[in-house]
Amino acid sequence: MKKYINFTVNKVVTVKNLITLEHINVSPDFTYPKEAHDFYEFAYVDNGSISCFCNDVKTMLNQNDFYLIKPGEKHYYKANKVKNTSIFIACFSCKTDILQIISGKNTVNDNDKIILSKILSEAHNAFKFPFNKKLQPCENPIFGAQQLINNAIEEVLISIIRQKLDEQKEISLVSNKDELHSNVVKDIKAILKQNIFGKITLDEISERVFFSKTYINKIFKKITGTTIMDYYIDLKIKESIKMLKNGHSITDTALKLNFDTPNYFSKVFKNKLGMLPSSYKYNKKII
Repeated sequence: MKKYINFTVNKVVTVKNLITLEHINVSPDFTYPKEAHDFYEFAYVDNGSISCFCNDVKTMLNQNDFYLIKPGEKHYYKANKVKNTSIFIACFSCKTDILQIISGKNTVNDNDKIILSKILSEAHNAFKFPFNKKLQPCENPIFGAQQLINNAIEEVLISIIRQKLDEQKEISLVSNKDELHSNVVKDIKAILKQNIFGKITLDEISERVFFSKTYINKIFKKITGTTIMDYYIDLKIKESIKMLKNGHSITDTALKLNFDTPNYFSKVFKNKLGMLPSSYKYNKKII
């Protein structure tokens, strides 16, 4: 008799709960209330165009654009006074880091459009219409409709992630959390080093590594013992020591390292080393 062994499927994207499903025909004066929540939201424009404001950044969404909003991001939508605009909004909970790489605006392919259409049609089979904030099951829902909605959301997310991975070859998937954390910290250090003579914010670093500010600061501190921006300042101070040793003035050093003012540079230098750069420079103290 042939022997069979169970194989556990690796589920890379799992939608845990559906929160809301809304299909909105947008009027010219339409504005969706500003909000933030602890679950994911996507908006798909199936006709016309609309503006999405996420963390106060405006993005124009046109037909077939798909916008993924991460938990905690403040957002709202506003009409562009384009006739016959309609959007499909779905909110859901999902515990996976991989969705970070498709946050923001994406353009879907023909297969994705079919899947998104399926979500909407099955939503009519599962819940009372119109959908408005709270989902209410139909009195006689069609068998399996809710599960098919979940499956289709997972499928379209996986499809968009695949497209992103194909477009951006520098993105690589890792096999475990320790390897992920190590790679993220390595990437952050490289970004900081590249910007030692410039300026970079935590928001910009977050966008470049595809993870939230809270998440990257947490794992960076866990591995290095310091926060990202403290590490960045330390890099600048180490570079300033080399510059001062090589005869650069305090003002020139401060400007080249992109400190706001020489006085601010002196203050940071003293906080880190216990002396002013002038004392270091003129006493020729070797550190």
